[in-house]
Amino acid sequence: MVKVLCVSRSKWRRAIGLFAAAAAAGSDSNMSCNAETRQALAKFFGYEESRTRTAEDQRVKEVLEMLSPEFPFSLDFFGRKCLKLFEEEKVKMKQILRNLDGKVSVSVDILRSGKHHKSPSEYLCLTAHFIDGSWNLKRQILNFSVVGPKGEGSPQEIIIKTLEEWDIKSKISTITMANKDLYHETVETVKDQIWGTKELQLNGRLFHVYCCADIINHMVQDAYQRVSDIVDQIGNVYSFKGVLPTWKNRSQQLKEAQIMYRHHPMFSGRRNRALYNTPSKKGWEKVSSICDLVDDIYGIVYPLFEMGFPTANIYFHHLEKLQTYLMQKSKNPNAFIRGVAEKMLQSFIKYMKDMHLVLAVASVLDPRFKMKYIEFSSSKFEGSDGDLQVSMVLDAVSKLYADYVKKFPVTEESASDSAPELEESKKYTRFFKAGRCSADEGSLGWELLQEYQQYIQSAEYQAVVMHETIEPVSNGLLFWNPKKNKA
Repeated sequence: MVKVLCVSRSKWRRAIGLFAAAAAAGSDSNMSCNAETRQALAKFFGYEESRTRTAEDQRVKEVLEMLSPEFPFSLDFFGRKCLKLFEEEKVKMKQILRNLDGKVSVSVDILRSGKHHKSPSEYLCLTAHFIDGSWNLKRQILNFSVVGPKGEGSPQEIIIKTLEEWDIKSKISTITMANKDLYHETVETVKDQIWGTKELQLNGRLFHVYCCADIINHMVQDAYQRVSDIVDQIGNVYSFKGVLPTWKNRSQQLKEAQIMYRHHPMFSGRRNRALYNTPSKKGWEKVSSICDLVDDIYGIVYPLFEMGFPTANIYFHHLEKLQTYLMQKSKNPNAFIRGVAEKMLQSFIKYMKDMHLVLAVASVLDPRFKMKYIEFSSSKFEGSDGDLQVSMVLDAVSKLYADYVKKFPVTEESASDSAPELEESKKYTRFFKAGRCSADEGSLGWELLQEYQQYIQSAEYQAVVMHETIEPVSNGLLFWNPKKNKA
């Protein structure tokens, strides 16, 4: 029995099953090479998370040659078949996007090869996000290519060329990219190109979305930088796993190092600790406080980054929980942790101000909150500017809805009216102003729920006329699906 070690057994069981079934379908007398066989293996090497050179592994060849001696096994062969399969699937996806009635959001990731490479390169990954005909949130990678002189050009050139190639230039609603100033020109160039073919929503105010993962990552890395010298000392006695671990894993490793340091007999005496140049007690306390801070942040943003791809309506709530947490930490009696939290809060407040309209509009569409939550949030975080923020959000939502009514009339009666978009906008303005949430704190997962519940039970809220009770939903798309019941 041949043991194939390069990929998991379960994957190879599926691959060999596909291969054997396809080969058997070609002939009753032998397992000859045929189109179905090639297709089965092309799907395996193209879809599975296996290394491409697996196709040239001698043990792999032995298995496949037993199934079909005539099959030409080589990396080039599988490469050609995978590219052919890619082109076939690309045609299908183009048709899906071409027939899409809704908008498409795109995200841009700039990836860099490791610093240990002799000539590091940058790669651009352009991904489309959209809602399909069955009201499922979908994503599709449109382009993955090298940026710069060695590649296909500048980021803006690659993005524009790709959008034109996929024929979705007129469907783009937002572009999400890192928050660095060097990408501002890229987004503005793409924005101008798209604006030349269509009118952007709210005159482009929602077009550029700053990546919240990027700002949180920078905040955490800055915090680690405050103890970088101490972490270097820890490296004298503890081997960190991985060259570039994630910031959450780094926190876990630092805690493991501290446990080892406390209990290992090698560091039991002051002389031994000095010999290995290990951190002082105060140094360990600083590292521990940073780890606790990072772990708390991770716990708050976990639903946004570790639970698949949630709909945009939940971001505002969790990010405001993070802002509340940083506000509390910025008042910590410990001067060190207070300084770290204050710097984090300063960066995060700027992000929240820049992205307030984008996040707030998405939150209004959540049936648990609507505009009432925006009123609560603005009174808590914006102070005297709160009323202005509420007015801006309500105006934006009303205009967005009016635009959609023009494109998708709700009923024949409203379409024949002299000003259907205005009437429908007024109706939904009343709808969005109402807000009600469940007492189930787990459905939101954060402490601000209690404050919000008190707010909506106030005398001011009781004066608002509610047309009916709105039950909370876990998926924002379910509420707006026309095939489902909705308020």
